[in-house]
This record gives sequence, C-alpha cells and structure tokens, in this order.
Amino acid sequence: MKSMFSRLFKVVCTVALGAALFACGSSKTVDPFTPNRVIGLGDAYNDVGLSPGAAFTVTGTSTVQTVVEQVAALFGVGSAGTAIRTPRASLPATGVFSYAMGDSLISGTGAADASLTEQVDRVLADVGTFTDKDLIIITAGTRDIKGNLDAVTTVAALTGQVRRLLDANAKHVLIMQPLDIAYTPFGRAAGTYAGKTVTFVNEELTQLQALVRGGGYAKNPVIFTNATGLSSNFNTYTYTTPYGQFTTSTQVPYCSSPTTLTGCAMASGDDTTVATTLFADNLNLTPVGNQWVASFLYNATASGWR
Repeated sequence: MKSMFSRLFKVVCTVALGAALFACGSSKTVDPFTPNRVIGLGDAYNDVGLSPGAAFTVTGTSTVQTVVEQVAALFGVGSAGTAIRTPRASLPATGVFSYAMGDSLISGTGAADASLTEQVDRVLADVGTFTDKDLIIITAGTRDIKGNLDAVTTVAALTGQVRRLLDANAKHVLIMQPLDIAYTPFGRAAGTYAGKTVTFVNEELTQLQALVRGGGYAKNPVIFTNATGLSSNFNTYTYTTPYGQFTTSTQVPYCSSPTTLTGCAMASGDDTTVATTLFADNLNLTPVGNQWVASFLYNATASGWR
C-alpha cells in the first residue's frame, strides 16, 4: 500500500497529489502538544485488558504491550493503561485509559465486543467535555476489513464518531491507518483481501478530510497517519522475512496456535524470540510489533497539530 496523506487541516490552500494538505494563515502555527491524559478507543491494538483473554498479543514479556500504552510512554504520560470496564462519574485528569476491545467493529450495539460507537458513548458519558490536554488514540477498521464490510458505510460511521468527539471539545485525535490485512498471515492464507485495505484507507482519508475542512476549527484537531511511512514499511517488512529488527520472522507468528487470533503467553525464557518476531498470531502483533507501530503514530505528531 502506498503511503497515504497524513494530516488533515481545516482550510485547503493548495492540493498536490501525494502531499499533505496545509491550512492557511494562523492555522500554520504549530501546537507543541504534550498530553496529560491519553484515552484509547477501538480494537486489539488498544485493548489493555477489557476483552476476556486480552491482550491480543504475547503476554508475560514485561514490556509495553499495546499501541495506546506505547504512544503514552513516548509522551511521558505512563505506560500502564487502565481498562475502563464500568461507567464512571469522571476520569482522572492524568494517566492512560482505554475503552478499546479486541474484536470490536466500528458500528453495532449489544455485541460481546463493544463497537467503537458504544465506546464513544461510554467515554462521552464518563468525560463529558475533553480538555486541551487530552489525547485520543483510535485504532479501528481492521476487523471491519476482515469482515468484508462496505468501506463507504463503515468509514461514514467512523467519521461520525470522530465528529462526536470533536463536538465534545476534543482537540487532539490521533487515528491509526489500518495495516494492510492482505500482508498478514491471516490475509495471506485467505488470499482474498488484496486491495481492500487500500480502498478502506482511501475512503477514510476522503471522509476525514471533508469532516475537518468543514468543521470551522481554529487548529486542525485530527492527525491521520501515515506521515512517516507506517504502511509502506509494514508492507516491506512483511514481504521479506526476516527484516529489520524482526530477525526471527516478519511472517511466521510466535504463537503455536496462531489461527485462534487471540495471542498467547510467552514460553519461559523465550524473550529473544518474542522480541524479534512481528506477529503474535495470524493477525495481531507482538508487544514489540505494537511498539514499532506506536513509534510511527508518535512520530506523526512530531511537528504538532497545526
């Protein structure tokens, strides 16, 4: 998958194919943002223990396991996320909190894995109005692509949830571009996913751009990766194995029963193999894989919200 546009800005001055869209006038001012509170929404990448059997990775490694926790750690907020299981009157003003559930879709109600829509319901009930020091990290779309759901409809639902967050004063929303499922062990085995992630991401870009351009925001409130090449690097890494820091494998999962798609526990004394393998199971990444992904998200915020 080619690298997609990375940043969404309020006013489009000029548009060049393959380039970012920059806002006019004062909106070029960089917001050197550092959060006090990080809130995770979405799926397995951000599930810090809400789903039964979570996390969806290799457990027992004594390292940061999820994307939201690693991004928070890079910002210096902390690396131990709290899974929000029940409604709260409010969230603490500092720390890392996640409503994400491993197999969640973007839309739907009443399922065992709460959808992104339901997660936004819950976080809005708990928070009410976000502060300028809140960072919201969304990892969503992988399960929708895996389920062959319609991209236009599904992305419209995602955009609707982002709009709800922005309406509640969210000023820093970081959205992970789904990794190409065709390059995962699951996708390779299925052989039917070529081009589907690209279609989803293109639609995601289009609808998020339209949302932000029409929002009337003083500064751009949304960063949609991939500013620093996550998708292209992921595709390159998974095309050739071993590759980069994943000297054991970028294609063969660590878990002995990878088709269960729920991760596994680390075998005793097997730290080196876990730390040099990209995939935990046929779809989810090892903790080091999630940390690798998180570094791209963090880097995408390096020049600030504009």
